[in-house]
Amino acid sequence: MFLRCEQLQAQMVYGAFKDLANKSARDIQEDI
Repeated sequence: MFLRCEQLQAQMVYGAFKDLANKSARDIQEDI
């Protein structure tokens, strides 16, 4: 159960990081 919770947390962090990376890439493209 603990391992499962940690896995879910890791997925959330990865998802948030991916969204941030996509947003940053989009902002950079708009600036150019």
